[in-house]
Amino acid sequence: MSSISAIELHVRTYRSALKSNKPISLKSLVNTYQKMKPLLSGPDSLNYALSRLPACISQIKTVLLGQSPEVFAKAGFPSVRSWPQVTTPSRRRTIHFDKKTATLAVFVASVSDIDDMVNLLLAYQLEVPPPIPDLRLQLLAGSWNDYAKTTQRWWKNIATVTAKGTPNDFSKNRNRIGANRFHMSRQTIYFVSSNTYSLLNLLGQPPSALTIPSSHYLDINTQIIPLKHLAHSKKLDPALKIKKPQTLAKSQALIFNIDYPLGFSAHLVLNEVLQNVAKVKGVYVMGKSAVLNGEVGDIHIPKIVFDEHSQNTYFINNCFNQDFSYSYPQGSIITNQKSVSVLGTFLENKALLRHYSQNNFTIIEMEAGPFLSAITQSTYDQPTPKNTIIDLNSAPFDIGIINYTSDTPYSQVKNLGQPQDNSLLEAPIRLASLAILQRIIHLEEN
Repeated sequence: MSSISAIELHVRTYRSALKSNKPISLKSLVNTYQKMKPLLSGPDSLNYALSRLPACISQIKTVLLGQSPEVFAKAGFPSVRSWPQVTTPSRRRTIHFDKKTATLAVFVASVSDIDDMVNLLLAYQLEVPPPIPDLRLQLLAGSWNDYAKTTQRWWKNIATVTAKGTPNDFSKNRNRIGANRFHMSRQTIYFVSSNTYSLLNLLGQPPSALTIPSSHYLDINTQIIPLKHLAHSKKLDPALKIKKPQTLAKSQALIFNIDYPLGFSAHLVLNEVLQNVAKVKGVYVMGKSAVLNGEVGDIHIPKIVFDEHSQNTYFINNCFNQDFSYSYPQGSIITNQKSVSVLGTFLENKALLRHYSQNNFTIIEMEAGPFLSAITQSTYDQPTPKNTIIDLNSAPFDIGIINYTSDTPYSQVKNLGQPQDNSLLEAPIRLASLAILQRIIHLEEN
């Protein structure tokens, strides 16, 4: 029988082992991994892992985890950025592979990347047909400051690019923003975590939008869109309603949209943004989730979020529980739900899901809790302890969280290890994006 304590033991085991200054054997983590009895197992776990690991995984003997080129250089790998870069189908992550030494260098942004990589590699090593050599894993640095520095450099890249008004050398996108230049420390923004296409699809790829590709420090792309340029645009999705174009045309606010980050890096990213812009008027999060009641493609909107990282429970005034301006003939919009932000896909088992289900937590996702922990720091005048109930109804800006369903693990009808029909997610992604943009327009008009 799986248990919640088995998950806690496994996490403590590999996080402790990775404090070593030498590579560790993945075999040393197999026992606690198997005792955990992860919900995603067998061929499904292998499929999930293969879609999030590079194709060269079968050639790899050692995996190095580090936050920046400086961290790799300090550990004796000064030329890691000159190694060929490799990609994965379903995970944004900067990865380089040295074929001569069979070494993979993975850039990590937070402890969630560690959780993710360790368990992806374990699933692969256990489920891939034998024989397979034992993989070695080494974390080169893992302090809070190491992750914070990575996020700071990501922000510095954004500040530099926006001050110039053109993409930097990392960009393959040669679009120009013309006369628009932004000193981000002076700006008022609406922060959105979604993806790189959903908002622009609704806005008709406005020429005034600035796309800033991720630096090698943090693989998160950013889009900056001046709201005033929407006022008289003829390319907007017809479902978007602008009632006061003259008011909107005077807006000095920007939409600051990022590719949704993985897990706890959401906290680091939002915290960095909150510390470096003049004012935030709203924080909106659109992300996929697993649900314990509903179907793939449904939209779920929480009012309570429990965060496994901090063990904190957040009560929020989620604007979309009252202001969701669109109907959804193809599926359901389920409001006023309870959500849990988990540590990772593999760090779930039947005992954990049963516990959440019994306590009416129906949404399983990874980002809302870390985002809300950053918002807490902008709401209260002292650090927040762990295992606390936190009331964010007094937050200094609008909060909106929308989850669309990609997985229904409890019913075992659909899980993340099985092939996905992405067409089922097109309608909820569009609807969530519409709701976010309409909310921003409404607030700015009024």
